[in-house]
Amino acid sequence: MGIVGQLFALSLLSGAALELNLSPQNRRTDLTTMTTRIPYIRWCGAVRCGGASSLHKKVDRLVAGQSRVLTPSISVAVTKPLHFQSDVQQRRFFTSPAVNNYKKLLSDDLVVRSFSSTAGDVATSKRDDTNQQIISNAESGDITSAQELLTQMHTDAIFQNDSDQFADIDSYTAVMNGLIDQQTQLISSIGEEMNEIASDLNATMPNRLSSESNEKGTAKVMTLAEMANDLLIQMEDISGVSDRYSSMRGNAAYELRNANLLPTSHHYDLAITSFVNAATVARDTNYSSPATNNAPYVAQRWLQRMETLAFDPYSGVSPSVDSYYHVMEAYASLGNGAAAIPANKNRAPILAQAVYDKLKENTNLIPTVREHRLLIRAWSNSTCKEAAYKAMGLWMNMLRLFRAGDEEMEPRLEDGKMVLEAWSRAM
Repeated sequence: MGIVGQLFALSLLSGAALELNLSPQNRRTDLTTMTTRIPYIRWCGAVRCGGASSLHKKVDRLVAGQSRVLTPSISVAVTKPLHFQSDVQQRRFFTSPAVNNYKKLLSDDLVVRSFSSTAGDVATSKRDDTNQQIISNAESGDITSAQELLTQMHTDAIFQNDSDQFADIDSYTAVMNGLIDQQTQLISSIGEEMNEIASDLNATMPNRLSSESNEKGTAKVMTLAEMANDLLIQMEDISGVSDRYSSMRGNAAYELRNANLLPTSHHYDLAITSFVNAATVARDTNYSSPATNNAPYVAQRWLQRMETLAFDPYSGVSPSVDSYYHVMEAYASLGNGAAAIPANKNRAPILAQAVYDKLKENTNLIPTVREHRLLIRAWSNSTCKEAAYKAMGLWMNMLRLFRAGDEEMEPRLEDGKMVLEAWSRAM
């Protein structure tokens, strides 16, 4: 006979009142009340359930471990039988095998629940520790270890189909910041090496070893930019941005969504900066590759994404003056270095001017002296027929704003020299 069957039969024989109460209010719980979730299959008798008579029903016999279905939480209340005349009879009843078996079932159920709760706490603690480790590694410069942990968390989330297993946004931010820091360090090292080569007056032939080192450094800077790009795409796909706008990957690769990974303006600016760094260092080292040549266009693509998201008041994303300036800087680099063929010399200031015009159309932003000087330099390096006119117009605009009270816009001697060079080239 099953456990509940024994308990029910024993209660009938001893005169005890046994109730299975499905309602929150239990009846006559003088001695003990035990609550659990009971798996069940078949039962051959009617059991009186607490509450209205309409709740009378047939329930399945309780056979622990043989059912996959869990019932709602049921309270079993065993009340003192009226004919119990001594404590001995009470002890015999409550130490009977049926009641003891039920107590064991209750204990096992509580252990399972406690284990599930503990397992969840452990998983949360492990996830938090991993996120903290990612941030710590990224801030200490160990980007490789940070990315490995980030990738592992991403893989686990996909495998377990659990969006909570993704790394948090602080981890993504720390890794992207670390990528930019590594770019900055590489660019600084490359610049120092180039200055040493230029100052070596006794050199009678190019330093091939240094050139190869600079090329490898430039290629590494480009690789870091692509890593930052992939992280931002991943954030867009997981957070759902790619559901409303086209995915930069071409198609959204993830079905899981976690809105906590919604990118901010800072993340987009980091991606733009990473490609600008790659474009400018390629110009300085005379390094050319399809990736570095395409870097300014990727930077503009992320700027356009920011402009699109700015129309959504809930996105919290909007481009800044720095965002426009960095893209202009990337385009201006096309007119120099190994990519400085005549076509690129002419294209560079045109593309930079187009970004500047978009900046002026933004009513929330005001161009600064940086953008004016960058454009003057770009036009003065160009072979376009109208280059001198464009450079002269920018210089005069700076003078006009300065006379109107904007002291920052005061033209410098170098600005005038660049305009004169443009005119001398046009003659």
